[in-house]
Amino acid sequence: MNLLLFIIFGSILLGILVYIFSIRSKWVICLGQFTLFLVALYQFIEIRTTDSRLFTIGGWTEGKGISLYIDTLASAMILLATFLFILFFVYEWKKLVDQLLFVLLLFLIQGLLCALFVSHDLFNIFVLMEVSTVLVTLLIVFKKNPVAYYDGLIYLLINIVGMSFFLLGVGYIYKLYGIYDLTQLSSLITQSKPDGNLLITYALLMTGISFKVGVMPVFSWLPKAHGSYGAPSVVSAILSGLYINIGFLYFIKFQRLFAAVLDTSFLFLIIGFATALTAGILALVQNDIKRMLAYSTASQVGFILMGLNLPYEEAFYGSIYHIFSHSIFKALLFLSCGTLVEHFGTRNMDKIHGVLKKMPIIGISIIAGILGITGAPFFNGSIGKYLISKASGSFVFEWLLYALAFVTIVYLARFSLILFGSGKAQPIYFHQKLVITILGLLCLLGGLYAPIWMKLLFGYELSIEVASYSVKSIIYLVSVLLGFILYFTKIRYSILLKRIREIDIPFNLIVLTIVILFIMLLVGSFILNPLISIA
Repeated sequence: MNLLLFIIFGSILLGILVYIFSIRSKWVICLGQFTLFLVALYQFIEIRTTDSRLFTIGGWTEGKGISLYIDTLASAMILLATFLFILFFVYEWKKLVDQLLFVLLLFLIQGLLCALFVSHDLFNIFVLMEVSTVLVTLLIVFKKNPVAYYDGLIYLLINIVGMSFFLLGVGYIYKLYGIYDLTQLSSLITQSKPDGNLLITYALLMTGISFKVGVMPVFSWLPKAHGSYGAPSVVSAILSGLYINIGFLYFIKFQRLFAAVLDTSFLFLIIGFATALTAGILALVQNDIKRMLAYSTASQVGFILMGLNLPYEEAFYGSIYHIFSHSIFKALLFLSCGTLVEHFGTRNMDKIHGVLKKMPIIGISIIAGILGITGAPFFNGSIGKYLISKASGSFVFEWLLYALAFVTIVYLARFSLILFGSGKAQPIYFHQKLVITILGLLCLLGGLYAPIWMKLLFGYELSIEVASYSVKSIIYLVSVLLGFILYFTKIRYSILLKRIREIDIPFNLIVLTIVILFIMLLVGSFILNPLISIA
C-alpha cells in the first residue's frame, strides 16, 4: 500500500519540486512521470495477483481515519492515468520548460485523480473532488483570455452547486449512521429499513455523482469545460479521457452501496438512453471541432451508463472496457484536433480540410479514433458495445443501441469531412506524431487483442461469438453507408439543426437542471421501490 501513497504524493511532490526549483529539463519531467507509471504497473500486478486491499492512513482503526481502498478496477484506472500522462507530457514536449506552472498543475491533478480512484470515505471524497475542481478551473483558464475566464467561472460555480447536493448527502449519511467509511456503511445500509431518509440520502449523493458523470439533463456544462477555448488540448483530453472516470467509479460504488435496499437500474437505463441520444444530436449540429468532441463524450457516457445498469456480467465488463476504450480514443481525438487547431488557426470544422494530404499521420490516426468511437469491427470501441448489446437479451434494447450507434456515425460523418480536400503536406513535430500514432495503434490493438486485455486488466474471460460479431459488423457497415447518405442528402443543410446549434443554456438554467435531476432521482427511486416507507 506504500506504493499507492508513493504514486499519489510522489506526483504532487514532483510537480512542486519542478516548479519551486525551476527544473527546466524535459527529460527529468518525463523520467519522473515514467517512474510513477512503473510503480503503478508494479502495484497493478500486485493487486491482480493477490486481492483488493483497504488501508487507513496514520494507523487509525477502520472507520476513524482516512481510508483508501484499492481493487483491480481502481489499480487499472491508476495505471491508465499514469500511462496517458506520459503521453501528455511528451505531446507538450516543446512547451514543458516554458510552462512550469502548467507542469505543476498537471502533476497535481494526476495525484488527485489517483487519490480519488482509491478514496474510501465520503467526506474525503468530497474534499478531493472540490480541490480537483479548483485545479481543473485553473487549467481551463490557463490561456488567460476572456472566453476562458467565462468558461472557467461557469465550471467552478456549477460544480459548487452540483457538489452541494453531494455534501448534503454526506451530512445526511453521518446523521443517520455516524460514519463515512464505505465498507462500514455498506453493512449498516444493508441492515437498514428502506425509508424516506435513506431515499433522500441516495438522491442527494447520486445527484452529485451523476452531475460529475454528465448525464441528462445536466450535461450542458460539460462542453463548456471540455471544449473550452482557454483549455489546452491536453486539458480537454484529461477531462474527457480520465477525469470523467471518477464519476463512473463512484457511480458503481454507490449503486452497490445502496443495492440491497434500492434498485434504480431501470431509471438510469432511461437516463443513459436520453443522454446518448440528446448529446449525439447536439454533437451533430456543432461547427466547433472541440465542442463536437465534448458533446460526443456525453453521448458515450449514455452508452456506458446503460451497460452499467443491466443486470448481467457481460454488460458490466463491456461498460468497463468501454470506459478504458473511451479514454484512449478521446485522448487521441482531442490531441489530434489540438494539432489541427494550431496549424489551421481555427476550430471551425468548415475551415479545416485536406488533413489526410497535409498531415497523413494525423489523418490516419483520426480515422482510427473515428473507427474506435463508432464501434467499427476490430477496433476497441466495438468490444464494449458488442458485450452490452449481447448481454441485454432484448430485441428492442439491442435495436435501441443500434439507433444510438447510428447517431454517433452520423455526427462523425460530419467530423470526417476535415480529412478530405487538397493541400500540401504540413510539418508536424515528431513528438506530437509519436503520441498520436501510439494512441491510434492502441485503438486498433484494443479491438484485435480485446480478450487478452480483458484477461490482463480485469481477469475476465472474454468470449466472442463469431456469428454474432459478424452480424453486428454487417449492421455497422450498413449503418455507415446509410449514415453518410442521410447526412449529405438531408442533415447537412438542415435549417433546424443550425438553429439548435445557436441554443446556449445560461447559468440559471443549468442550476435548474441540477434541481430537476435531484427530483427525478427522488421521485423515480420512490416509484421503482414501492416498499419504501416515507413515514
